[in-house]
Amino acid sequence: MVSVLMVHQGLSTGVLCVFHKPICRPDQKKVYGVARNEAAEILCQVDAYPPPESFKWSFNNTAETIDMPQSGYRVHTEQASSLTYTPVKVRFDF
Repeated sequence: MVSVLMVHQGLSTGVLCVFHKPICRPDQKKVYGVARNEAAEILCQVDAYPPPESFKWSFNNTAETIDMPQSGYRVHTEQASSLTYTPVKVRFDF
């Protein structure tokens, strides 16, 4: 009696999905010079898996943090949002 054991060797490529929280992309503009009553569009792009379900914008300075209303910003793609901000003469703008 003769037995034969056949072993197949092969190579397969797989995809590994690594979950991670949203992280701001490092190549974005971080400082905006804007005059009073001049609008600035501030773009935020993130890398995340899975993509974020929503964005939340806030304004902070040394005195306080203020949540921006959802009506003041737009979501462009699953991983990008922009806020249009116009500084006026109030205590937290300058």
